[in-house]
Amino acid sequence: MKKNINLILWGAILLISLQLQAQNTQATINSTLNGTVIDQVTNQPIPGVNIQIKGTTHTAVTDLDGKFYFQTGQKFPYILIVSYIGYVTAEHTANTDFVQISLKEDRKELDELVIIGYGSTTKKDYTGAAETVSSTALKATQRTLESSLQGSVAGVNVTQTSGQPGAGLSIRIRGGSSIQGGNEPLYVIDGFPLYNSDVTSGVLSGTPTNPLSSINPSDIESITVLKDASSTAIYGSRGANGVVIITTKKGSASAMTVNYDFTIGQQEVRNKVDVLDAKGFARLRNAALYDTNPALGPNQYLSDAQIAALGKGVDWQEEAFQKGLVQNHQLSISGGNNQTRYAVSGNYYNQEGIIKNTGFERLSGRVNLTSKISSKARIGLNLTIAETKAKVAPAGLITSLLSMPPTATIYEPDGSYTLRNPFENIFANPIATLNERKTRPLLTGFWERFMANMIF
Repeated sequence: MKKNINLILWGAILLISLQLQAQNTQATINSTLNGTVIDQVTNQPIPGVNIQIKGTTHTAVTDLDGKFYFQTGQKFPYILIVSYIGYVTAEHTANTDFVQISLKEDRKELDELVIIGYGSTTKKDYTGAAETVSSTALKATQRTLESSLQGSVAGVNVTQTSGQPGAGLSIRIRGGSSIQGGNEPLYVIDGFPLYNSDVTSGVLSGTPTNPLSSINPSDIESITVLKDASSTAIYGSRGANGVVIITTKKGSASAMTVNYDFTIGQQEVRNKVDVLDAKGFARLRNAALYDTNPALGPNQYLSDAQIAALGKGVDWQEEAFQKGLVQNHQLSISGGNNQTRYAVSGNYYNQEGIIKNTGFERLSGRVNLTSKISSKARIGLNLTIAETKAKVAPAGLITSLLSMPPTATIYEPDGSYTLRNPFENIFANPIATLNERKTRPLLTGFWERFMANMIF
């Protein structure tokens, strides 16, 4: 009987030990954690984010809604390490069973990505020749689109063809490649191709204006220049001279922001060409005529008494040049929410030329609108309206100003223009030509574009 009791006791002890051993093999769960990871700026969920409990190998990945879940033996509080490409790695302390983590964009890491016409890649893996104009260069430019490229991109030669306000610049990407054809690059503005071809300003002669000057540089978000065969691969023969890809500013999912920028300046001729005054010209004219025909005497143009009464005469450069006022006004409104984003801007730019009755005036407006109409479709609108007015000087005006004799007059005693031309210059009176020849306003840029992108 005693032996049976001992067997029963030993059996009970064995069962209890086996049960305790089985319990010890099960994972201990001291806490559960639900969480969401969102973008710090847009408040949108971020899928694919890696979350790790610091000091352990326990990790989780967010789903399409940015959510993650933990069952862990760790007790609150513990530290989560949150990491994702394009965002700054963050550490977050979990004290309760739910956390919401905001990640900040890593600007430095994003700069290492290169966006090209057929996709995106890292800068170190990109073998083509593409360069992006820095934001500093864009902010420093207030005139035209092409001036943003001056000195900003290696291998791009930008030459100003004329000092006329609104006149175009000659752009060569890695030199000229055509003898009879054009050498200007192709511009692609928000996916819309635009050629840089000069247009007349409505006068019989003078420097043509540039249609690209109708684009407001303050609306530009980024400029990327494709300089090698990749431009031809994407855009065909149109990109043979290189491609300048321009992206304008878009709205963001944030509160409405209103910005107003105003700049004003003045331009003038730094140094005029030093020419003879009336007395010096008269003496030189007498000497030239005497060398041609000495028999007629030394004072064939004017006598000594007439020369003494001349004074300095007419300074034709002084009469034609002026101090030109340059002003630029920029008003922009942007904002939006998770469904709709907008960016609206208006610009007024007015540049008076250093020659009287010349100048360039631009009035432009832009609307960029993107709306998410459903979970699988969004629609966008890019609308640009621009009007430019250019007043240009007639061709050869500067040459005529320099060759006009200071002894000639601008006005007759009765107040009318002097139109005599004793020295066969280009213009009988360049000031009269400058004042009386009118240019008509020219609408150089007007287009609208509608984009609809369907995502399935």
